[in-house]
Amino acid sequence: VVVHIDLNTATLTFNKPTLAICIPVRNGKETIVRLIDSILASSVLPDEIIVSDNFSDDGTPLLLEDYFGNRVKIYVNPFDIGFDNNVARSVQLSQSDYVWILGDHCVISNDSICTVKQLLEKSNYPDGAVVYFKSVHGSTGDPIKSAYSSHSSPKIITSLFDYTNSVAFNAYISCFIFKRCSFLACNIDKYSDSLFIHSKCALELIRRGS
Repeated sequence: VVVHIDLNTATLTFNKPTLAICIPVRNGKETIVRLIDSILASSVLPDEIIVSDNFSDDGTPLLLEDYFGNRVKIYVNPFDIGFDNNVARSVQLSQSDYVWILGDHCVISNDSICTVKQLLEKSNYPDGAVVYFKSVHGSTGDPIKSAYSSHSSPKIITSLFDYTNSVAFNAYISCFIFKRCSFLACNIDKYSDSLFIHSKCALELIRRGS
């Protein structure tokens, strides 16, 4: 059977890119509920919310199960694998096209996910690139109230020039959104003790794409 399609009248549909929010955490009982509440209150929800718990001893995983049930995917490492490896682990656990890695001390604004998804849907996003958000962090000295972040003006960074002129040297982990397959193609083992795996991988990808 030969099916002829009239391209003048046919409706073509394309899969929209999927987005996961990945949260690496250790002992985040006092802060992570606030973050996930801000995610679930967003005007548009992510396709996945993933928590990679790095062997917390403060009851973080049980707290999340009680609060959020199956709305959040919770994975617990059998031992402390270190900050950078846990960041990578959270990305590995995702099945989405893109990953936004958020620290448990953050909160996001109501329209952040909508803004990100619109950018990803309309942009030609090369493998050697990252999406960068400017984060505004305030510190009050109280760990429960510190490091609130509001995100605005996302930008796709594709060159070292853009990176140098747009990204702060000590940019917070919540500033970056990666194409998942690109992040996992980075030399993750090389950055496992750097505490800045997000910045290191961003630079590696941009150098590779330049």
